[in-house]
Amino acid sequence: TGMWTSSMDVFLSLWRMYVFPRGPGWVDFLQHLGVCCFVAFISASLLSVAFYWFLPSVVAFATSWMVMCVLLGCSRHARCFILLVFLSCGLREGRNALIAAGTGIVIFGHVENIFHNFKCFLDSMTCNLRAKSFSVHFPLLKKYIEAIQWIYGLATPLNVFDDLVSWNQTLVVSLFSPRHVLEAQLNNTKGEVLSVLHPVTTMMEVFSSLGQKLLAFAGLFLVLLSTGLFMKRFLGPWGCKFENIYITRQFVQFDEKERHQQRPCVLPLNKRERKKYVVIPSFRLTPKERKNLGLFFLPILTHLSIWVLFTAADYLLYRLIFSVSKQFQSLTRLEVHLKLHKEVHFWLPVLKMIRKKHTDIEAEDNP
Repeated sequence: TGMWTSSMDVFLSLWRMYVFPRGPGWVDFLQHLGVCCFVAFISASLLSVAFYWFLPSVVAFATSWMVMCVLLGCSRHARCFILLVFLSCGLREGRNALIAAGTGIVIFGHVENIFHNFKCFLDSMTCNLRAKSFSVHFPLLKKYIEAIQWIYGLATPLNVFDDLVSWNQTLVVSLFSPRHVLEAQLNNTKGEVLSVLHPVTTMMEVFSSLGQKLLAFAGLFLVLLSTGLFMKRFLGPWGCKFENIYITRQFVQFDEKERHQQRPCVLPLNKRERKKYVVIPSFRLTPKERKNLGLFFLPILTHLSIWVLFTAADYLLYRLIFSVSKQFQSLTRLEVHLKLHKEVHFWLPVLKMIRKKHTDIEAEDNP
């Protein structure tokens, strides 16, 4: 309780400093300016997060911050307007506008990212297949051929029926590599897929970029417009005096005090007054107020679930691409199959037989 009371005292003190300086002195003015600069910093930070593509540099952020500091420090209307902007984000209309803008931005961004991941997935598959097909080095294959020919040369020749049949054995080693065919098929497949995917990806990038910018501007414009219209309702006829229709806790305590002193009091309000004046609720909510608060946050939780679903789908697709790429990298090298063709030529050694017969005849003539 003590911490809560201290926190509320600090908050109320900062609130009074923000609304108007306590006195004409420099200390009060510097405190007032410091609180205004802090509120301006929060506002500029939220704007830079929402419009990161529009305010990407530190110079733009610092410029917007300084402009807001000057406006908040010099104009009471600007201070009231900024607070109403923050409050309108919690109202039903502001909530719906921000939810619609945020949902559109998330959907556009993740759909664009999904198509980009598909393109990266296709490039990864093509690159890995091409790398595996090019991993066969022809100088190394030539060494294999020389080794096979050397082993064949060490083999003992067949000497069966050497006198009648002459064996002529020839080893022919041929290499067939489907590299060019595979590369042509990969290029054709990639070209067909990219011819369909590239226009869709380009269109989605354009729509996503324009959609995110337009939705961000539309959300901010609706919030600012509703805040301005809301603020205009409580200005006087000349636009210089605020007409307060809210009944605060201090007013309720003052009315109770007046009632105990037997003086005229305002509360409770009649039916006509209840339509005009609004009682600010306290932090201790009634069951009905808790139910209304739950119904208020129900669309927010629903849209947050949709955002989480799109984010999870995008992340799962990324994990799939990463896993497939890792599996491609862990594949074994391509096996090269060598076909050995062996041809054996047979013929009758006629000359050898004639020569041997000649030798036998000469031996018989010269006993």
